[in-house]
Amino acid sequence: KTAELFALSCDLGAHMGGAATFERSALRAYGLALGVAYQVYDDCLDLFGSESQAGKSLGTDLVEGKLTLPVIVALERGEPTDRRAIERLIHDGEPGSLRDLRTLLSRYGALEESQRVIREYCQQARGSLKPLGPGPEQAGLLQAASFISNQAFALRDAAWSESD
Repeated sequence: KTAELFALSCDLGAHMGGAATFERSALRAYGLALGVAYQVYDDCLDLFGSESQAGKSLGTDLVEGKLTLPVIVALERGEPTDRRAIERLIHDGEPGSLRDLRTLLSRYGALEESQRVIREYCQQARGSLKPLGPGPEQAGLLQAASFISNQAFALRDAAWSESD
Protein backbone atom coordinates (compact mmCIF):
# COMPACT_ATOMS: atom_id res chain seq x y z
CA LYS A 1 0.00 0.00 0.00
CA THR A 2 2.77 2.43 0.90
CA ALA A 3 4.60 1.91 -2.39
CA GLU A 4 1.41 2.43 -4.38
CA LEU A 5 0.70 5.64 -2.45
CA PHE A 6 4.19 6.96 -3.25
CA ALA A 7 3.82 5.92 -6.91
CA LEU A 8 0.40 7.53 -7.24
CA SER A 9 1.63 10.74 -5.63
CA CYS A 10 4.55 10.98 -8.06
CA ASP A 11 2.39 10.13 -11.06
CA LEU A 12 -0.39 12.53 -10.08
CA GLY A 13 2.09 15.34 -9.43
CA ALA A 14 3.65 14.77 -12.84
CA HIS A 15 0.23 14.65 -14.50
CA MET A 16 -0.88 17.88 -12.83
CA GLY A 17 2.39 19.49 -13.91
CA GLY A 18 1.75 18.56 -17.54
CA ALA A 19 4.46 15.92 -17.81
CA ALA A 20 4.77 13.71 -20.87
CA THR A 21 3.81 10.03 -20.63
CA PHE A 22 7.44 8.87 -20.38
CA GLU A 23 8.07 11.38 -17.58
CA ARG A 24 5.01 10.20 -15.67
CA SER A 25 6.13 6.60 -16.11
CA ALA A 26 9.62 7.39 -14.81
CA LEU A 27 8.25 9.27 -11.81
CA ARG A 28 5.74 6.52 -11.05
CA ALA A 29 8.57 3.94 -11.11
CA TYR A 30 10.58 6.21 -8.81
CA GLY A 31 7.67 6.48 -6.37
CA LEU A 32 7.06 2.74 -6.37
CA ALA A 33 10.70 1.90 -5.61
CA LEU A 34 11.01 4.67 -3.02
CA GLY A 35 7.77 3.54 -1.38
CA VAL A 36 9.00 -0.03 -1.01
CA ALA A 37 12.29 1.24 0.45
CA TYR A 38 10.40 3.44 2.89
CA GLN A 39 8.08 0.63 4.00
CA VAL A 40 10.97 -1.74 4.68
CA TYR A 41 12.73 1.08 6.55
CA ASP A 42 9.61 1.71 8.65
CA ASP A 43 9.37 -2.01 9.42
CA CYS A 44 13.02 -2.00 10.54
CA LEU A 45 12.51 1.16 12.58
CA ASP A 46 9.64 -0.55 14.43
CA LEU A 47 11.91 -3.44 15.39
CA PHE A 48 15.40 -1.95 15.65
CA GLY A 49 14.94 1.78 16.23
CA SER A 50 14.72 3.73 19.43
CA GLU A 51 11.48 5.34 20.53
CA SER A 52 13.14 8.77 20.42
CA GLN A 53 14.32 8.09 16.87
CA ALA A 54 10.95 6.72 15.75
CA GLY A 55 8.82 9.28 17.55
CA LYS A 56 6.37 6.49 18.33
CA SER A 57 6.06 3.31 20.35
CA LEU A 58 8.08 0.43 18.98
CA GLY A 59 6.96 -3.11 18.37
CA THR A 60 3.54 -2.24 16.95
CA ASP A 61 4.00 -4.70 14.10
CA LEU A 62 4.87 -7.36 16.68
CA VAL A 63 1.73 -6.61 18.69
CA GLU A 64 -0.36 -6.77 15.49
CA GLY A 65 1.30 -10.05 14.45
CA LYS A 66 2.59 -8.64 11.15
CA LEU A 67 5.22 -10.49 9.18
CA THR A 68 7.66 -7.88 7.94
CA LEU A 69 10.83 -8.35 5.90
CA PRO A 70 13.20 -8.59 8.90
CA VAL A 71 11.02 -11.31 10.43
CA ILE A 72 10.74 -13.17 7.12
CA VAL A 73 14.54 -13.07 6.71
CA ALA A 74 15.06 -14.57 10.17
CA LEU A 75 12.39 -17.21 9.57
CA GLU A 76 14.07 -18.23 6.31
CA ARG A 77 17.57 -18.32 7.78
CA GLY A 78 16.79 -19.54 11.29
CA GLU A 79 17.38 -22.87 12.90
CA PRO A 80 14.14 -24.79 13.57
CA THR A 81 14.07 -23.96 17.30
CA ASP A 82 14.65 -20.26 16.60
CA ARG A 83 11.98 -20.25 13.87
CA ARG A 84 9.49 -21.68 16.36
CA ALA A 85 10.50 -19.05 18.91
CA ILE A 86 10.04 -16.25 16.36
CA GLU A 87 6.66 -17.64 15.33
CA ARG A 88 5.60 -17.82 18.99
CA LEU A 89 6.73 -14.24 19.66
CA ILE A 90 4.81 -12.98 16.61
CA HIS A 91 1.74 -15.05 17.45
CA ASP A 92 1.68 -13.96 21.11
CA GLY A 93 2.23 -10.32 20.14
CA GLU A 94 3.41 -9.18 23.56
CA PRO A 95 5.02 -5.71 23.55
CA GLY A 96 7.60 -6.92 26.09
CA SER A 97 8.79 -9.55 23.59
CA LEU A 98 10.51 -6.99 21.37
CA ARG A 99 13.92 -7.48 23.00
CA ASP A 100 13.72 -11.28 22.55
CA LEU A 101 12.60 -10.91 18.95
CA ARG A 102 15.34 -8.37 18.25
CA THR A 103 17.93 -10.82 19.59
CA LEU A 104 16.69 -13.57 17.28
CA LEU A 105 16.51 -11.25 14.29
CA SER A 106 20.05 -10.04 14.95
CA ARG A 107 21.32 -13.60 15.13
CA TYR A 108 20.31 -14.12 11.50
CA GLY A 109 21.33 -10.75 10.07
CA ALA A 110 17.75 -9.60 9.48
CA LEU A 111 18.58 -5.91 9.86
CA GLU A 112 21.58 -6.09 7.55
CA GLU A 113 19.62 -7.96 4.87
CA SER A 114 16.77 -5.47 5.15
CA GLN A 115 19.22 -2.58 4.86
CA ARG A 116 20.62 -4.19 1.70
CA VAL A 117 17.09 -4.37 0.26
CA ILE A 118 16.44 -0.74 1.18
CA ARG A 119 19.66 0.35 -0.50
CA GLU A 120 18.72 -1.67 -3.60
CA TYR A 121 15.28 -0.05 -3.87
CA CYS A 122 16.75 3.42 -3.30
CA GLN A 123 19.22 2.78 -6.13
CA GLN A 124 16.35 1.58 -8.29
CA ALA A 125 14.42 4.77 -7.47
CA ARG A 126 17.37 6.95 -8.46
CA GLY A 127 17.84 4.92 -11.65
CA SER A 128 14.18 5.44 -12.55
CA LEU A 129 14.89 9.14 -12.95
CA LYS A 130 17.55 8.66 -15.66
CA PRO A 131 15.08 8.94 -18.58
CA LEU A 132 14.32 12.46 -17.38
CA GLY A 133 17.89 13.59 -17.99
CA PRO A 134 19.91 15.77 -15.64
CA GLY A 135 18.25 18.74 -14.06
CA PRO A 136 17.95 20.70 -10.84
CA GLU A 137 14.34 19.58 -10.35
CA GLN A 138 15.59 16.04 -9.65
CA ALA A 139 17.78 17.07 -6.73
CA GLY A 140 15.04 16.75 -4.14
CA LEU A 141 13.95 13.36 -5.47
CA LEU A 142 17.52 12.06 -5.42
CA GLN A 143 17.98 13.47 -1.93
CA ALA A 144 14.83 11.70 -0.68
CA ALA A 145 16.21 8.34 -1.81
CA SER A 146 19.56 9.06 -0.17
CA PHE A 147 17.83 10.16 3.03
CA ILE A 148 15.85 6.93 3.38
CA SER A 149 18.96 4.84 2.70
CA ASN A 150 21.00 6.82 5.24
CA GLN A 151 18.25 6.57 7.88
CA ALA A 152 18.10 2.81 7.40
CA PHE A 153 21.82 2.43 7.99
CA ALA A 154 21.61 4.66 11.09
CA LEU A 155 19.38 2.00 12.66
CA ARG A 156 22.43 -0.16 13.32
CA ASP A 157 23.72 2.43 15.79
CA ALA A 158 20.33 2.69 17.51
CA ALA A 159 20.02 -1.08 17.78
CA TRP A 160 23.54 -1.43 19.19
CA SER A 161 23.16 1.39 21.71
CA GLU A 162 19.89 -0.02 23.09
CA SER A 163 21.27 -3.54 23.40
CA ASP A 164 24.22 -2.42 25.55
